[in-house]
Amino acid sequence: MSAESGEANSNDAGFLLKLWRMVREIVVILVIAIGLSLIIKTFFFRAYFIPSVDGEHAAD
Repeated sequence: MSAESGEANSNDAGFLLKLWRMVREIVVILVIAIGLSLIIKTFFFRAYFIPSVDGEHAAD
């Protein structure tokens, strides 16, 4: 009976290891995607502010 419980623990550990690797890979991919997004938005697509005459009068 101890051999069966040893195999079960081994299978559980293998499953947890695979789950941990999958979660870690997803987190790494998300961090890289967010970082690339910020870099692209900052350096390649610059937001230009065009003041509007209508906006100035609305504040008064």
